Amino acid sequence: MCPDLQRGRVQLRRAEVRLILLFALLTGCTPTCKQVCDHLVECGNSGMELVNSEECQESCLRQDALYEGWNDESLRDGFDAALVCIDESSCTALEQGSCYDPEIWPY
Repeated sequence: MCPDLQRGRVQLRRAEVRLILLFALLTGCTPTCKQVCDHLVECGNSGMELVNSEECQESCLRQDALYEGWNDESLRDGFDAALVCIDESSCTALEQGSCYDPEIWPY
């Protein structure tokens, strides 16, 4: 096979892999309330004054059900984004309020 043609195929494959990875990153799964709450508890509750992961999970699930029941896509997306932010943020960033959105977390 011609070296230029083979090089073109390799470049195309690399581009395909990059696109697949980018798509996977952009469509990542929203973490569960348990994952988020476990992270918060590990961070010393990050100023949230939560007693334990179970109470946090109950609160998270109630808020999730509330937004789901309202059928408000912007609140639903905001809540999911907040869960992702909390799960991916360092404890220091959480303590500084990096994921706080007053429309999502009114308390």
